[in-house]
Amino acid sequence: MRKRVEYREYGPMQLKLDMAAGEVLVVIEEDRERAEVVLEPVVPGDEVAEDLIARTEVTGLATGWRVMDVRIPHPELTRVGAGIHQSFGSIAQGAVVTGVVVVNGQVISGNPTQGMVSGGGVRVTARVPVGSEVWPTTVSADVDIQGRPECIRFTSTSGDLRVDTATEVWTRTVSGDVDLGACLAVNADTTSGSVIVGRAWSVEARTVSGDVTIDRFIGDAARLRSTSGTLRLHASTTCKVTAVTTSGGIAITADDPPLVEVFAHSISGRVRTPQN
Repeated sequence: MRKRVEYREYGPMQLKLDMAAGEVLVVIEEDRERAEVVLEPVVPGDEVAEDLIARTEVTGLATGWRVMDVRIPHPELTRVGAGIHQSFGSIAQGAVVTGVVVVNGQVISGNPTQGMVSGGGVRVTARVPVGSEVWPTTVSADVDIQGRPECIRFTSTSGDLRVDTATEVWTRTVSGDVDLGACLAVNADTTSGSVIVGRAWSVEARTVSGDVTIDRFIGDAARLRSTSGTLRLHASTTCKVTAVTTSGGIAITADDPPLVEVFAHSISGRVRTPQN
C-alpha cells in the first residue's frame, strides 16, 4: 500500500507530522513548488502499517493557513491476559513490559505470550519547497532532513534526528540522538541522547547523561549544561561560553584562546579550557 498526498498551496509551508514507529525522510528541493508526502510500510505487506496509513489524517490542505498536518495513528496497546500486545515497530531499548525484555522490537527474555511486537513501521517521504518548516513528533521513528529548512521542531522519545543544515533547530528527546550539520541557532534538550553539532552561531543544550559536542562555534554565546554528560566545544571566533556539569567532563578549545571568555564548572569532572 502506498499513499500520496500533495499540498494545494504553492511555496513555503509548515509540515507537521505525528507518528509512532518507522522512518522519516524530508527533502527540501529548490525547484519544488508544492509539498508532497508519501506513506508506505517499512516492510512491504505489513498489514498493521497498511491499516495505520489508511487511517492517517491530513489536515490543512484547503484552509489557507499554509500548514500540512499529517497524523499517523499510534497503534493501541492491547492487554493479553496479564501481558501487553504492542502491534508496532519498536519499544525503547531495554524496556521491560510485564516482565518481558524487548530490544529493538524483539522479545529477548520473559514469556513472549505476554509481550509481543509485530509490525506497524511506516516510512514517510516528504518533499517540500525551500523556506519551509518541519515539525516532526515521533515515538521511536528516526527523522532525516536533507536540504535547508527554515525551522525544525523535533520531539521524540527514542527517535534520532539527522539534519544537513537549517536556520533554527529545536529538539526535545528522551534517549534519541541529535546530529546536526550547520545551523544558525540550536536549542536541544535530552535525557540520555547525545547532541552533535557541526557548526553553529547560537547554542543552548541541556542533558542529564547525554554528551554534547559542538565541533565549531562561530557565534556570540553558547550555553551547555549536563548532570553527568561530557561537554565539548571548539570556538572559532570571539565569544562567551558557559559549560556546567555535576560529574561530567568539560573540554573547551579555541582557535585564538584570548578571544574566548569561558565559565566552566564541574563538581567532580575534569575541566579543560583555553586558559588552562
